This record gives sequence, C-alpha cells and structure tokens, in this order.
Amino acid sequence: MSNNSNHYEIPKPEQTPEYYKNRTYFPTEHTISLILETAYPDRQDQSVIISYLSPEMCYTNTLSYGDPYNPIHRSTLHKHEYFELLYVIRGHMYQKIENRRHLYPTGSLCLLNRNIHHAEEFSSYFQCAFLALPQILINEILFPSEPFFFSGEDFIQGSLLELFVKNNAQNNRLFSLEYVDFIPAPSTENPHMYDCFEKLIHTFTQPKIGSTFQLKCILLEIFFDLLNDKLYQTIPINIGSDFEAEIFDKITVHMTSTNGRISRSELAEKTNYDGNYLNRIVKKYTGLSIFGYGTSICMKEACQLLMETDLTVSQISEQLGFTNRTHFYSLFEKQYGMTPAEYRKHS
Repeated sequence: MSNNSNHYEIPKPEQTPEYYKNRTYFPTEHTISLILETAYPDRQDQSVIISYLSPEMCYTNTLSYGDPYNPIHRSTLHKHEYFELLYVIRGHMYQKIENRRHLYPTGSLCLLNRNIHHAEEFSSYFQCAFLALPQILINEILFPSEPFFFSGEDFIQGSLLELFVKNNAQNNRLFSLEYVDFIPAPSTENPHMYDCFEKLIHTFTQPKIGSTFQLKCILLEIFFDLLNDKLYQTIPINIGSDFEAEIFDKITVHMTSTNGRISRSELAEKTNYDGNYLNRIVKKYTGLSIFGYGTSICMKEACQLLMETDLTVSQISEQLGFTNRTHFYSLFEKQYGMTPAEYRKHS
C-alpha cells in the first residue's frame, strides 16, 4: 500500500458516490467492503484520497477540501449496520469513539460493534483501512456449520473475539456499545498484518475463481494475529447506552438543521428533556458543551459558504443568524485562527 492508497489500479468514478454524504448511519451495502483513506492535513488543499473496494465495485478518488463529499466536513459521529475493523497503516489517527478521543498509532487496530458512534479526525497525516464485516460473514468465518478439517483452526473457541461477537449478535442488546483496541506490543512489528491487507486489496481488484474463499482465509489470518498476545495488547471496552446515543442523534439533527444556532432551552423544548441533562450527553459524546458543539457546526457552515458562494462576510453572518457581526468574527477567528476573509483567500 503506497502513499497513493495501494499498488493496484483502481478506476475513478464519474462522480463521488453517495456513500460520503454527512451521514450518522451506514447500512450494509455489500457482503464485505474495504475503504482506504489517506489524509494530508498539511497540504494546502487538505485533500483526502479515498479508495472503496467491494466485490461489486472498486474506485479511487482524491477529494479536495472544497469537495462537499470530503469526510473532513462530517460534523457528526456515525455508526454502521456491520462490524468495522480499522487498521492504521501509516502515520497516526485520532478517532472519536462515543465520549472519548483516542490516538491510534501505526500498526494499531480497533474492532467496533454496530452500535458504536465514532468518527476519524483529519488533524494528522494517516493512511488507514476500514474493513466492513457484516454479522453473517463473521459467523460463516468464525463459527462455520461444518467442523474445521485440521486441529488448531478453531482458534476462536473460548477467545475474546468469540465473546465479543456473540455478545453483539443481532438480537443481543446486553452489551450494545462495545469495541476492542488492538495495540501493537512494545518493540514489536507485525508485517504479516500489512501483508494481509495487501492481499485483501489484490483479491478485490483482481478477482478470480476462488476469490471468495481467499477473502475468508485472509480474514481468518487477521483474526488469528489479533489474538496473539505477543503481537497485540488487547483492550476490550464497554460504554454508554443506546438510549443516550439516540438522544445525541436527535440533538445533532436539531443542531444541523439550525446551523448550530439553537439554545439549550430550545433543545430542551424540542426534545422534552432537561437542558442540563442534554448538555451532559453532548459533553459525553463530543467533549463540548451545547454551545461549543453548536458553534463548531455553525463555523463549518460558515466555511462552506465562504468557499462555495460569493456572499459577503456580512451576508454570511446574517444568514447564520448573527445580529452582531463582531461576535461572528470573534467566534470564527477563535475556531480557525484567521478572519473569514483570510480563510476565503486561502481556500
């Protein structure tokens, strides 16, 4: 996997697929899929290279900062209707998982269940793979209906992965918000994990007879390595509740529909929950107060208007509901370290 995502030729689409809209929920669209993201925050255009691989399609695209599909512009956490395994290939990546900000260095992995709200940050250079693993596929690989032929193949029995997958089965809500971090053991490298993801890319881009079985074999190799305590320190984590996650989703909908210009009391009226309780939930999921979360959404909308329209700064300020232009300038400069005019000039 090179800095251009991989060694294989992946076609560019005629237009960026709908997948990269600002969504909070991603359904299962394919049996298995692999997304490669390479972020360059230090480049002037803050571009992100996206490669999407599945049995049905393969494409790659470079999204500049001004592209509305660039995942940099996602303002909310999201979740999937599948398990997701992320693998940091190069650099280091910050990811928000529910109420905490985590740092994942090169070589680390994280397995998230279907209910975890999360989002990667694009504040540092990284190249990362995101592997979508539907429940039915994991069951076929780890818990086949027919026994394995050889001893030692049933390595999953009694392991952390078996407990994690079974606890998070389709109808089991007992452990609804779980994920597992796999951090490389000190002074240890695992080139085999890198090779496994190389083989996944090759199989997606150059399929042939038997590629379905080859994909499943590669996934077994990945899971086997993850359970090797000489290679990875395993940290299982259980947090939060579905109820609070649903409330946070509602808060985010109201926030985005008003460009973040909604007060705590207005949110309380719209959701029928106490404002202080709502503030605690927002703090838990974003690390910000309701005001801070709203401001971040509002300033991102201001950036979009600065880049994509010819509106004056005064008009943008007014459109976003500011009666005091100085206050708008102050919030923007605090958020981005430059005035709106300077931001437009550099975008």
